[in-house]
Parts: sequence; structure tokens; C-alpha cells
Amino acid sequence: MLNLRGVDLNLLPVFEAVYEERSLSRAATRLAMTQPAVSHAMTRLRGVFEDALFIRQSRGMAPTAVADVIYAGLRDALASVRTRAYPRPTMVSSSSTRSPAGKRTVKVAPRP
Repeated sequence: MLNLRGVDLNLLPVFEAVYEERSLSRAATRLAMTQPAVSHAMTRLRGVFEDALFIRQSRGMAPTAVADVIYAGLRDALASVRTRAYPRPTMVSSSSTRSPAGKRTVKVAPRP
């Protein structure tokens, strides 16, 4: 089992983007990073997981078997963190009102 104390968790979204994009350049664009920064992050991840993670091919990067296993667990974990850390507000229908001028005012409450 990987000891997370020594892992920069900011590297995990980089891994996710590279896996999904199959390209360091496209992952960099998606993450608003430079391609060299993504390359450096991947070098660090290769050290953490002691695996190449991706193999350069003529049409992008192909994940290794280890990368496939990592992504399978990581995808849902990152999605869960995103939805819990940044919940989208929901409209409370009972709090929607119309002013005399016809403008609608809606109060938004966070999801329970």
C-alpha cells in the first residue's frame, strides 16, 4: 500500500488528465499548465509508483497496466472529492419570488 504522506496529492489530477487525454500537451492545456510542468509531474509520479505509467507511441501516450489500475481507483475518488469540495447550489423553489416589476429573485441554498 502506498504511503500518502510522501506523495504530493496535486500530482493526482495531472495523472488523471494525462490518462484521459493520452497526451502531455493536451493534459497541460486542460490543466492550465505548461507541457514541461506536466512532464515534470509525470516524472515525479513515475518515482512514486515505480512504473513508467505511460509509454510514448506514434499517436500519443499509452497507459501501462499499472496506470490502468491506478486510474480505475483514482477516477471515482477524485470525482467524489470534486463534488464534495465544490457542491453546486440548488434552487429552493419556495424561495423564488417575483418583484412588482416582474423580476424574479431566487435564493440559492447549498445541497444537503
